[in-house]
Amino acid sequence: MTGKLAYPNYFKGWLSGFIEAEGCFSIRKNNVHSFSIGQNDDFYLINAIKQFVRATNIVRNPYGKFYFIEIYNKETLKQIIDHFNYYPLLGEKAESLKKFNQTIQL
Repeated sequence: MTGKLAYPNYFKGWLSGFIEAEGCFSIRKNNVHSFSIGQNDDFYLINAIKQFVRATNIVRNPYGKFYFIEIYNKETLKQIIDHFNYYPLLGEKAESLKKFNQTIQL
C-alpha cells in the first residue's frame, strides 16, 4: 500500500486507546528498547499506524494473517512517546510507558 493516508480528526485519541489495548513497550536484558503493536486480519489498520508513526516495516506472520510493527529506531520511539504527552495512556499501559521512559536514552 502506498500513498499518504487521510486520518480522521479522532485518530490520535483513538490510537492511544488502541495502544492501551494492543501495544507493547519492551526493554530487553541488553537494554534495547522497542515498541510493538499488531492485529489479526487487518493490514490496513497496521499500515495506517505504520505511516502515522513513520515506521519502516510491517511484519506478517507467515502462518496466518497477523500483522505487526516492531520499532527500535530511537527517533521513532521518541515521536511515539511524545504522542502520549497530548493523548495520554490511562491504565496499566501508562505504568509500562513510565518504566520505559525511565530507562530509555533518547
